[in-house]
Amino acid sequence: MKESFDWGDKMETKILHDDFGNTATIFEKMMLPYRGATKQKKSYVLSLTADYEMDFLYFRSVYESMEELNAKLATFSCGTWK
Repeated sequence: MKESFDWGDKMETKILHDDFGNTATIFEKMMLPYRGATKQKKSYVLSLTADYEMDFLYFRSVYESMEELNAKLATFSCGTWK
């Protein structure tokens, strides 16, 4: 069972699995885009974990759009995410 973390104002979560025993977790989060920013912006966080290695986190990154996130996700696991 995966640990639960408090991500603050997380809005929506999507879980995908590939053909190689990995999990992709995608969620939307309102966050400051840079230090000194006065307004939060919707961002998309991608986390990749290895199910076979006690959910070892091997990649995490933040994107401004789902299109950017999907393009990066497609570079992992031969595009077998479902």
